[in-house]
Amino acid sequence: MFKQNKILPNALYIQSGGMTSVINNTAYTIIQTVKKYPEKINKLYAGIYGIVGVLEDNLIDTSTLTEQELEGIKNSPGGVFGTSRYKIKSLNDDLPLYKKLVNILKKYNIHYIFYNGGNDSADTALKLSKISSTFNYKLCCIAVPKTIDNDIACTDVSPGFGSSAKYIATSLYEASIDLKSMCKTSTKVFIMEIMGRHAGWLTAASAVWKEKDSDPPHICLLPEILFNQKKFLKMVSKYVNKYGYCSIAVSEGLKNENNIFLSNKKMSDSFGHVQLGGVALILSEMVQNELGYKCHYSIPDYLQRAGKHLCSKLDIEIANAVGKAAVEFAIQDKNNVMPCIKTIQNKPYKYQIEPISLNQIANVERKLPNDFIDEENLTITTKCKEYITPFISGEIYPKYDKNGKPFYISFT
Repeated sequence: MFKQNKILPNALYIQSGGMTSVINNTAYTIIQTVKKYPEKINKLYAGIYGIVGVLEDNLIDTSTLTEQELEGIKNSPGGVFGTSRYKIKSLNDDLPLYKKLVNILKKYNIHYIFYNGGNDSADTALKLSKISSTFNYKLCCIAVPKTIDNDIACTDVSPGFGSSAKYIATSLYEASIDLKSMCKTSTKVFIMEIMGRHAGWLTAASAVWKEKDSDPPHICLLPEILFNQKKFLKMVSKYVNKYGYCSIAVSEGLKNENNIFLSNKKMSDSFGHVQLGGVALILSEMVQNELGYKCHYSIPDYLQRAGKHLCSKLDIEIANAVGKAAVEFAIQDKNNVMPCIKTIQNKPYKYQIEPISLNQIANVERKLPNDFIDEENLTITTKCKEYITPFISGEIYPKYDKNGKPFYISFT
């Protein structure tokens, strides 16, 4: 692609959207994989605070990072280079922005972009991939998957999901044991509010170890199923009467029978997504007012995606795998694709990585299929549990200093 110029191109890495506990593993792998192709790529830059930082000409040359800093990257949660939620318009709607971006790319001789994000980020990567034809500037743009929501189309799992699923399943399991020990004379109901706007993968993960009716959580409220207050209260009462307590997992995106979010805060982000949060409080007040049970609730919020201390081993493995594949696809000039994980078998779990066009992925949400949901009993099916189980298996713990503090770093 660039042999005739005898000037090696550079690459750019961008973190985008909400974070996961393993996105930095992908970043680390991309950095290290680029080094393996010195005849193809000269340097890899990273945008500070994502695409916003790139537009502000705020880049870091990753070749200057020390070995200790590189080790710190894969050991850390959050996004070490910073992220942003910034929706860029199409080329036709904001040509000046793209001209500015192209000038920055030319300044640093960047001809490869690795855009690490979810559904909305895939849309941004798709828009950036069109720079090549519009400006006659050779550019290969690869979207790299990550999201705790597990809702990216065309991939059988999203890096970031497994670790958050492990955190949620473990936390609710532990809280339920605590609740059970107190329920005789105190709290009867515990509710955990879990991230998931339209897809309930994380909430479903809370029930991955449920084998019998008495196992927690007793109720899973998924965004794929509209909320029925009468049925919900009847089931809460049934479990309290039968087992002395009731443990509940609920998606933040739960909707009522009119298909309206129960916790709509009437605020939106730059992508037009309504800000959610507080459905656990709404349900808690409902339980206390209608049934008279003492109820506690928890909103893990960022905790469920930042828990580096409880990462899934397989999740880190696939985060590394998509990073490696992204670089390999780029040097093969596979513009406008995302490395997607395709399951070969579930026990033991095996997979392969395939390049899928961003036209099939951008702005498409992957929800729980019907055969993963037990709507009658407000829980998940055995098939769903079998799907989730491999992704929460195994542990890789972060490194700690002599004082017991995790060794985390950030470049922002």
